[in-house]
Amino acid sequence: MSASHFYRAFEDRYRGSRELIRRRLEVYRPFIRPLAALHQDVSAIDLGCGRGEWLELLRDTGIQAHGVDSDAQMLRACSEQGLSVSQEDAVVHLRLQESESQALISGFHIAEHLSFELLQTLIAEALRVLKPGGILILETPNPENLMVGAHSFYLDPSHQRPLPPLLLSFLVEHAGFERLKVLRLQEAPGLRHDPDVSLLNVIDGASPDYAVVAQKSGAVQAVPALEVAFSKSYGITWQALANRYDHSLNQKLQGFEQQLKTYADLAKSTQSRLSAAADSMSAMQALLQAREAECTALRQSWSWRITAPLRKAMALLAPAGQMLGRALPSVLGLLHRPLSRVIAVVLRDPARSASLNRWLLSHFPSLQAQLRALALRDQLMPDLEAERGGFSHPQSSNNLSLRAREMHARLENLRKGCH
Repeated sequence: MSASHFYRAFEDRYRGSRELIRRRLEVYRPFIRPLAALHQDVSAIDLGCGRGEWLELLRDTGIQAHGVDSDAQMLRACSEQGLSVSQEDAVVHLRLQESESQALISGFHIAEHLSFELLQTLIAEALRVLKPGGILILETPNPENLMVGAHSFYLDPSHQRPLPPLLLSFLVEHAGFERLKVLRLQEAPGLRHDPDVSLLNVIDGASPDYAVVAQKSGAVQAVPALEVAFSKSYGITWQALANRYDHSLNQKLQGFEQQLKTYADLAKSTQSRLSAAADSMSAMQALLQAREAECTALRQSWSWRITAPLRKAMALLAPAGQMLGRALPSVLGLLHRPLSRVIAVVLRDPARSASLNRWLLSHFPSLQAQLRALALRDQLMPDLEAERGGFSHPQSSNNLSLRAREMHARLENLRKGCH
């Protein structure tokens, strides 16, 4: 395969389809439409015209354009579209043109194929050939995009070296153009306003292409549409992406720091609760140890040892006491008549009745309750008297003798002591 066939196949694979390139070139319409207001006869030269997408757009805009390229295979695609082209060297072709004869000179992805000296010559010749107020467009890969500058630029073996935007714009300015605009192009649309930028976006997200659009001085009038085109901002720089990435990263870090602070506060609170729980457990353990020490001291005391037989006896008698308690109502039932007579005799003596009542309450409360119930059932004393401890007393002591009142007072004191 010849070199010309190779480059045509290479362009078809890696540059993109004609339709894609045509859409990308629409960005330059605001710069070329106003030329009709500056010149009656608007003609243009496209250097390195390739397959002719730009020539088609100029033709559709009403601009008479001629394309120049050194690759015959590329020019064949232009001829198939009925475009005006010739196989020539770009700089040689410019040198053959009359001064101030063209309104527009363009070169898409040609600058990176030229040596630096030849590029300077091309820019100088373009300035000479352009009419006053004419436009120069030079588009080239953008090495600000790190993947372009370090990788994809070198896919084309005919590329010389990357041209940073600052260098190419300075070349144009130094040559004598009145004003220029750098258009960064072909970036992913979603990145233009996305605040959440990744590190990969910083590496490969900057506009992969850029163009320097320059205007020659001497325009007879200012064209508002052209002023708008030169005042706009185009594309994304790697610095803008890096700043967005830093801002996004700082926000995430602040979020992480806030989360860490929240977790630290939670851990501190948990630690405080654990410390309080540990203190409480220590206090309980100390109390338990003190109680165990008291129990140990009690078991080792002389009183504990000397009362051991009594405790054993009480333990042995406890079942018998329980049995007696259960059998007591039956026993009282069998002894009902004798007990009733005894209770009647006792109740006739208030002092003895009160003393006996206190003793029963203190030592045998269950027996006391059974005897009281028996006395009530046999109507041996009124209910009120039973509630007051089993004694009878007059409702009033006013009509009693002095001796009787003294006895009544003593009985009242005994009754109160019983309760």
